[in-house]
Amino acid sequence: MNVENDPRQNFAPEPSAQQKALWDRFVQEYVLDWQPVTAAIRCGFNVTFANEYAPIFLGEPYVQRKIAEYRTKPREDDATRRDSVKAKIEAALEAALACGDPKVTVAAAAKLGEMHGLMQAPDRSGEVLGQVVDKFKKLAAVLPD
Repeated sequence: MNVENDPRQNFAPEPSAQQKALWDRFVQEYVLDWQPVTAAIRCGFNVTFANEYAPIFLGEPYVQRKIAEYRTKPREDDATRRDSVKAKIEAALEAALACGDPKVTVAAAAKLGEMHGLMQAPDRSGEVLGQVVDKFKKLAAVLPD
């Protein structure tokens, strides 16, 4: 529903501070992947209540305005949010390193290594290319004209 043409906006009572806090959190989670039920679950609702309340939240004029604001604002906040999520993932993986379970420790170490680019093979294209050129020069020197 288009927020600008929603007649309910004219009659909707101002939400309480508690409602605003919940709805702001819902919007914050919703814009991560545009999945309302998943957003409600990340807000702390169990699956049953998330299925029930997610469409209700999306129908609220306040929530619709906040989503519209998100869509029109510059995307600098996305990079900040991504950095924040990355930091949380790294912290969780570092905690998993210390858990004591060898399987969890190895898996966490591998993921951290991937995140920091440590699991990639070194780029030797220049080195290999130089070796190939040298071999062709040697071959050219021994071949008759």
